[in-house]
Amino acid sequence: MSYEYLSDPEKEAIKQSAVRNLEYQKYSYEIEKIAESAKSRPDNERLESLQEQIEEKEIQISAVSSQL
Repeated sequence: MSYEYLSDPEKEAIKQSAVRNLEYQKYSYEIEKIAESAKSRPDNERLESLQEQIEEKEIQISAVSSQL
């Protein structure tokens, strides 16, 4: 795909920003998982959901990173 007004360095910065945002989201899910696990009665469904979300972020990070 060609872009008339975006330079290659600008496109690179956008991709890096996207990966950074995905990593922030993944890290947030990891922290939530730690907090949920620390409860006296962790919600296993919540833990499974968080793990799925972490795995989805890893897939997204990999997809965007492969374009860098």
